[in-house]
Amino acid sequence: MANAKINGSRYIIFGVKESAQQEKELFNITEPIDAATYQELVFENIEPQLDCRLHYLTYKNHLLAVLEIRDPICQPYLLKKDYNKLHKGFCYIRRGSKNDYATRSDFDYFYKQGQFEIHILDGYFGAVDAESGCASLECSFRNCTDFPITVYKGFLEVWDTELNIVSLDIPVIYQVQTIGWRFRQKPK
Repeated sequence: MANAKINGSRYIIFGVKESAQQEKELFNITEPIDAATYQELVFENIEPQLDCRLHYLTYKNHLLAVLEIRDPICQPYLLKKDYNKLHKGFCYIRRGSKNDYATRSDFDYFYKQGQFEIHILDGYFGAVDAESGCASLECSFRNCTDFPITVYKGFLEVWDTELNIVSLDIPVIYQVQTIGWRFRQKPK
């Protein structure tokens, strides 16, 4: 589940058995295991580290366990050592409702999910002419992937401390060429 190509947390429910006809049958977890035991099992055998939580709940008079895999974002997750019949480096992926071995295209997908960061440099954002609302801006772009990134357009929003947008960006055009942006306070 940690390698599924979806965003957000994932859940594994213990205490539900699915028949060949895809009917669900509930059964009780007879010996609840301490959450720390599951977390240690995951920590000792899977890399990179996963954030997991174990919850117990009663549903239709059956005790079920829910293993929550919280926002796994460092895919792929692999076995870091041999475990029973599974070998070091083993990688499963979730495809729809079934588990499958990870393929080369899955690894390509995982590694293309790198990070791209934009930082406004300290001291490089300020009003040039406070009355007209014109400003200058210098940014640092950091590409933390092995793939080229082209920035072809964008806009700037200025937010207040309550996360309300307080500015509009308006292109300043001279003849046919855009020469900059004018930022004005958004009307209330």
